[in-house]
Amino acid sequence: MPYIGKSPTGTGVRSRYYFTASGGETLLSGASDSGATLSFTDGNYVDVSLNGVALVAGTDYNTTTANTIGGLAALSASDIVEILVYDIFTVADTVPASSGGTFSGGVTINGNLTVTGTSPGNLTGVQTFTSSGTYTPTAGTTKVLVYVVGGGGGGGGVKQNGSGSMGAGGGGGGGGTAIKLITSGLGATESVTVGAGGTAGVGATPSAGGVGGTSSFGSHCSSTGGGGGTAKTCATAASTATGGVGGEGSSGDINIQGDAGGVGVASGTSSNQSNSGPGGSSHLGGGGRSVSGDAAGNTGGNFGGGASGGVNTNTGTSRNGGVGAAGVVVVYEYE
Repeated sequence: MPYIGKSPTGTGVRSRYYFTASGGETLLSGASDSGATLSFTDGNYVDVSLNGVALVAGTDYNTTTANTIGGLAALSASDIVEILVYDIFTVADTVPASSGGTFSGGVTINGNLTVTGTSPGNLTGVQTFTSSGTYTPTAGTTKVLVYVVGGGGGGGGVKQNGSGSMGAGGGGGGGGTAIKLITSGLGATESVTVGAGGTAGVGATPSAGGVGGTSSFGSHCSSTGGGGGTAKTCATAASTATGGVGGEGSSGDINIQGDAGGVGVASGTSSNQSNSGPGGSSHLGGGGRSVSGDAAGNTGGNFGGGASGGVNTNTGTSRNGGVGAAGVVVVYEYE
């Protein structure tokens, strides 16, 4: 046995016993000269010396009787026998490196941690849905983190109403977002709905932009789409057109409302200083930029982004708003 020296508590694992012979002894046990009682667990871990000379185990002595050195040649009076006992050292409550184990309490690591193989909670895959479909968990998936974003609202249209008049439509609202960690109740498959972007408001009518569609992940969580920006008929007086409201997430661990669409502002004169309402952003950003002068609205620039409204000049024509961006469902898979 390799000798460690001391246990973690500072208690020695090697014990030394001295016995001074009276004469004639062939075995030694019990109390030593110092009063300590001879005790050992395994005779293989015992060394015996007589007057400073090492004795040979099995020849000069034996340990067949518990806690006894036997088989000695008859000792002479005043002979000194030294016995060294090495305890078997066992560290309690350890996790072996070869087979591993479980830590029931917390573990603090101040340095770097390198993991080879797999460990519970590893991100194993990502599935992104840009259109409606069915989610099937990858083998080994035990939980998922889902992002569900509703569609962006469409921008409002603008109807020309004669020379000298101007108008600007409102921007569509951004889609809402629900974020949810699902650790139980995940089905063998889950239906996925991705909300469409709101339709563009028509300038010739004029009409407001369409509401973005609702996105959902099974029955776990959902997010409504952004509202459409309001329409505007050109006028010679200054005017405004309100933007659509932002959509809202529901049943998520975190529910986020999309930004409202911006207000369209028209000067109402021949100065051409008019700007349509910008689209509201979703949690992922991307509202359509405002336009000025004489132009149709911009589409939503990212998942769930609202579109901007249309705008025209005193000599322009009716202009449509932009189309909202469709939503998205993103599924992060963990083992």
